[in-house]
Amino acid sequence: MLTAQEIIDSINLALKSPNFGRSLVKKFLLRLTPSDIEQALESNFDPLKAAIQEYRMADDNVRPWVVLLLKTFWRQVSYYLTSVPRVLKLMLRSNPALKDKLNDRRFLDYLNLNIKRAYNFLYEYIWPPPVDILCKHCGQKFPYDVLLCIWMDYDAQGERDRVVVCPRCYERNLKQKWGEEKALELSSNRVRF
Repeated sequence: MLTAQEIIDSINLALKSPNFGRSLVKKFLLRLTPSDIEQALESNFDPLKAAIQEYRMADDNVRPWVVLLLKTFWRQVSYYLTSVPRVLKLMLRSNPALKDKLNDRRFLDYLNLNIKRAYNFLYEYIWPPPVDILCKHCGQKFPYDVLLCIWMDYDAQGERDRVVVCPRCYERNLKQKWGEEKALELSSNRVRF
């Protein structure tokens, strides 16, 4: 994983490059192999979560820089994230070895889903809506932030449901479930959605 300073230095370099957005997408696509795609499909790999962790997007020191970079190149980023055919065309042009995988229906569904999730996440990461959310456990309101909205599975009278809880209730639930020491470890390592 990159350090916060390495990420900030890379962002400063990127801000000087007019085609950074396209080159970033292209560089990522060149690294993909057909076996990578197959593994991602089999394991239901979440590229958004991996990107958040890899680029430390939840880090308070890195976030303003990533937001600046994404705002600067939003036109290029959204150009691809609003059109799966553009991504497919760029994938073919960047990495012809992926041609067989691009006809796989499972892969196209997976790609559609993840491109939509990436666009929604990045948009709310850059321009969070000015709303408050009500914690389902304590009833306290907290400001919406795509990284701080923590989804947890919780059992309500035998029915599985997903509930948004505030960070304080999330920490308390971890302590009750795992104990003080393990909760601290899990809390510091998690990606906050």
